[in-house]
Amino acid sequence: MIRLLTVWGLLVALACGPALAADTTTHRYPLPGHGRLALDVPVHWTNELRHPDEAERPSVVFTQPSGARFRVVVTPMLQDIFRLEAPDAETLHQHVEAMAERAGEYATDKHPKLHELKGDSTQGYYFSVAQANPKPGGFKHMTQGIMTVDELVVQFSILTDAGRGEVVDKALAMLRGARHLPPSQKH
Repeated sequence: MIRLLTVWGLLVALACGPALAADTTTHRYPLPGHGRLALDVPVHWTNELRHPDEAERPSVVFTQPSGARFRVVVTPMLQDIFRLEAPDAETLHQHVEAMAERAGEYATDKHPKLHELKGDSTQGYYFSVAQANPKPGGFKHMTQGIMTVDELVVQFSILTDAGRGEVVDKALAMLRGARHLPPSQKH
């Protein structure tokens, strides 16, 4: 019986694997002089690369044409705030902790808890807050953090009305799976 359940579980996993993989599509965003950032984006999300000029950092903004209102902003920082190679985990933690303290000034939780974000190529931290007095038309909840993707430094913000839910989970999964493709690597 156990052997039959194991085989059945394997067959279900094989059958569902392609369907789960089809829930995202890989996008590669150019980073002038720094290669590309590859993200597995949920298929129903729209994305726009905002790159005002060569002097400013590019950002990718994700939204959805219908359904839950949200905005996910991913900004590769190309080490400009750290001035050196990719920061270690302690330095990342300190920067995100400072961000959380500033966010706590206008949030219902004055001391947001930090969470680790770790993937094959990623390491970072994030926090989540609910705004005490959101602006009209503004979002009620924010998840924000900084991570490294190989040698890139990436800041991100996830803005929602629903708090921690499917959008935040999908965004964190997308970020956890981020990859940096150096300038010499084409795929």
